Amino acid sequence: MSARAQPVNPWSIVATVLGGLIGLVLVIWITMLVFYPGTPPKQIQVPSLKGYTQEQARERLEELGLRIGSINIEKTDTAPEGTVIKQSVPAGAMVDEDTAVDLVIAIGEEIVPVVNVEGLMLAEAQQRLEKAGLKLGKTEEKFSREPAGTVIHQSIPAGTSVEKGTAVDVDVSKGPEKPAEEGGLTEEPAEQEPLPVDPLVDVEREPAPAFKDPQVFKLRVRVTPQGQQLGQKIDIWYTDQTRVRVHAGTFTLDPGDTKEVAIQAHGRTTIEVRRDGEVFFEDTFEPPDTSQPTP
Repeated sequence: MSARAQPVNPWSIVATVLGGLIGLVLVIWITMLVFYPGTPPKQIQVPSLKGYTQEQARERLEELGLRIGSINIEKTDTAPEGTVIKQSVPAGAMVDEDTAVDLVIAIGEEIVPVVNVEGLMLAEAQQRLEKAGLKLGKTEEKFSREPAGTVIHQSIPAGTSVEKGTAVDVDVSKGPEKPAEEGGLTEEPAEQEPLPVDPLVDVEREPAPAFKDPQVFKLRVRVTPQGQQLGQKIDIWYTDQTRVRVHAGTFTLDPGDTKEVAIQAHGRTTIEVRRDGEVFFEDTFEPPDTSQPTP
């Protein structure tokens, strides 16, 4: 009699097939490890970060899959304080995901308060200004009841915040004016000085497209003295959203002269103009609306 065939176990067939599939997957996996050790990282285009605050730059980099590297600071008067002025990877470059971009943040000049020197002798006033990080500017002698050599007026009021090294002009007493002697020759009466007339001030607002921050804009301040008074001393000040009062310059102008000063403002900004120490113009300006298309 011939031997009876044994029935085939279906589970053994399933096990054989599964074993083969597992072995094939292992072979493919080992081959990928040997010949393709890793997939290339995602490439990302670096954005321009100039004009951004540090926090804005961080958010922009992180939303693209990049990150901030080291932070350095640099003094400058061409960019708002606290904004990015340099980046280690240039805008437009393609880099790997999670690349660090180093930043340089702008800081302004050191700000110091103006000290009071009125009532001091000129040499003592100069010493006090220099000790406070300021310097003595122009001096002008005027008749006064105060003793000769005493400072009777300063161009920048005490307590005002200014950049370190700012010059403060002063008026110095040359004592009381002596009356003409009796019986002597009498001087002809001096011509009456013309009454002062307020200068004309024109302020022009301009956007600053070089900066991403819409709060950064330019103000052009033009001052033209009027009347007949010569040598009018003009001071221009501004205060923006940083709340620091900044001295934009002092100028001596005659009627008909025009002086223009360009100010880089940040947010709501107040312009103040003084003539011979007295405020005659003050106005506040908002950043221009850049959302409207230019016609």
